[in-house]
Amino acid sequence: MVWVKPDRLTSRTAPTLREHIVDDFGVTYRYLLENFELKVDGLDVQPVDPLFLDLKGRFYVPPVTDGVDKGGAQQILDLSVPVKYREDAETGSRHLTRISGPDDLQDGPLLQQGVIHLRVARLPLGFAAAKGKKGDAEIEPMDDQSTHRFEIRKPRRSFAELV
Repeated sequence: MVWVKPDRLTSRTAPTLREHIVDDFGVTYRYLLENFELKVDGLDVQPVDPLFLDLKGRFYVPPVTDGVDKGGAQQILDLSVPVKYREDAETGSRHLTRISGPDDLQDGPLLQQGVIHLRVARLPLGFAAAKGKKGDAEIEPMDDQSTHRFEIRKPRRSFAELV
C-alpha cells in the first residue's frame, strides 16, 4: 500500500510517523502477525500488547522472575462474560444483556450471542511514563522503554476489546 498526499497527520517527520504506525499496527494486528509478515517503510511490525502482558509482545517485562520483582505489568483480572443481543418483541428496542443460564436465551428474538473477554492489568509507577511531573512529584521512567510504553498507552488509557 502506498499513501499519496495523506492528510490529517500529526507527525511532522517521516521517522516519527513510521514509529507511530509500527506501534499502532503492532497493537491492531497483534493476533494476526503470527500468520503473515507486515512491514512499514522496511521495518518489521512486531506484536504489541497494550496491557504489556504478552510474553511475545514488544516492550514486555516480566512482573516477577525467580521471586524477584522485575517491575512488569501484572494481570489482576481475567473475566469472560457470556452475553446476548436481543430485540424486545413489543417495542423493537435492542438490548445487550448477560446470559446467566439456558433460560436466558428464551426471552425475545435473539439477534446474536457471544462472549466479552475482559482483562485488567496493573502497571507499576514509571513502567509507562514519559519523564515529567504528576502533581508536584516527578515520575522517573523505569527504563529506556518506558516512554515507548507511555506512547502506546496514551491513546488507549481505557478501552474494551471484544475477542
